[in-house]
Amino acid sequence: MRKKAMTRLMSVVMTLIMAVSVAAFLPTTVSAAPNEVRNGVVPVIFFMKSAGYYVYDGVNYTFIQDLGDVWLSAGSGFFVGDSADNPTHIVTNYHVVSDYVEGSREGGMYGIYTGYEYQGFPVVVMAKTCELRVYYDDNDYDIAYVDSYGSIDKVDLAILTLRDTTTKRVALPIKEPDEGMVGEKVYAVGFPGNADNDFTGASHYGLRDCSMNDGSISKFVVSSGTGVQRINTNAPIHHGNSGGPLVDEEGYVVGVCTNVESNSPYANQIEVDYYAVDSRELTKFLQKNSIPFFTSGGGSGSGSGKSSQTEATGDVVETTPAPPAPAKATFPVWLIVLLIAVGVIVIAGVIVLIVVLTSSKSKKQAASQQAQINQIQQQNQMQMNQMQQQVAQQVAQATKKNAVVRPMDTQHGGKSYPVGAAPIMVGRDPASCTIVYKEGTVGVSGRHCTISFEAATGDFIVTDLRSTYGTCLMNGTKLQPNAPYRVHAGDSIYIGDKTNVIRMEVV
Repeated sequence: MRKKAMTRLMSVVMTLIMAVSVAAFLPTTVSAAPNEVRNGVVPVIFFMKSAGYYVYDGVNYTFIQDLGDVWLSAGSGFFVGDSADNPTHIVTNYHVVSDYVEGSREGGMYGIYTGYEYQGFPVVVMAKTCELRVYYDDNDYDIAYVDSYGSIDKVDLAILTLRDTTTKRVALPIKEPDEGMVGEKVYAVGFPGNADNDFTGASHYGLRDCSMNDGSISKFVVSSGTGVQRINTNAPIHHGNSGGPLVDEEGYVVGVCTNVESNSPYANQIEVDYYAVDSRELTKFLQKNSIPFFTSGGGSGSGSGKSSQTEATGDVVETTPAPPAPAKATFPVWLIVLLIAVGVIVIAGVIVLIVVLTSSKSKKQAASQQAQINQIQQQNQMQMNQMQQQVAQQVAQATKKNAVVRPMDTQHGGKSYPVGAAPIMVGRDPASCTIVYKEGTVGVSGRHCTISFEAATGDFIVTDLRSTYGTCLMNGTKLQPNAPYRVHAGDSIYIGDKTNVIRMEVV
């Protein structure tokens, strides 16, 4: 048996090595330029330093709980400079850093109402200092400062600067687009996942987490009233993408991802429009604020007046971009990954072989042990559930508190709704729903779900009414339609979209 197993293992290894050898000589037709754009993109995170929960009685703030460093908002940004190396300036949207600029007085005290109350007074999350961080990896970041900014209603751009240059990212070249690019392929690059993880610590900031959503340029538009040039694209731009670059297939920045607009309610969306600030607005903004940058043609610009537009007339001067410099000959990354994978497979195969050859336990014994482990785990889980129910019941009975549900979005203003044994309905239909969401609210159906409270156990009972986008736990688990699900006091759910959070409370 040992001889046959070794022969089989060697056969697998030789097959993989031959495959690697043959693949090394196959030509590739995949362009690397868009993927290389990731090397110039970073998450931009607004942090509250040493924050805590406070109760505000109208005069004084009373501390009740420490929170440490927490972040309130997230977006994306990309480096610019007069060359690719050692950049120090970052482009993003103004709305990504507006809370930092307007609310915290650029690094000073910042507070935000939570929508909760304690003994009749509002609870506030407050910090004495704040900061903007740009991340290179999960535990590697620099502090950034706002150099200059526009306006959310006009040119939604901001420039951040680091204290020192960085070698961990590169500056990206800028290309001014024209009408001839309509229909050409583009990519929206950034970190959309981070915006869904407020206060959870589940965000990720490394190059591996940077996403690229492809699409094409639909048309060029000019905003009415402001004259700001924008690009309409079908490349998806999600929360967290804001401030990231919109690039062409050669990796040149043609716009700054900014916003999404819909002409119909989310549940029945037919038209969704994604917009980016045109890079022609970006180059003007950079020149106005003396920020260096370089272009697709190899030239550079700053506040010195170098531009592809004339200051007197604003007419576009057509130039022929120089082709990108040929990539340096490097050992293919995919080949390195494949060789590493072969090594891992070989090691894993040897370990498995050793286990098979040396183990003295039979499959029957292993199966029996696993069954015992499963049984113990099931018993422990049942005991834990019983304990949780008993604790919830004892707390409810001892304090004689009332059950309420509280929508955490801005449109309900922190209002709580009492709930008892009779279910209350949640949705957009004002005729049948107790908790009513506005028409067009993202992800909410007309009659979305019901919530009731079981006093005997202290549990809230949530039932999805076959909604279009579902009712979910905060970990993303989607509830089965028309199947009651128990939720404990203090836990939350969201309906259709993570912006529609509902918290279960006993007050």
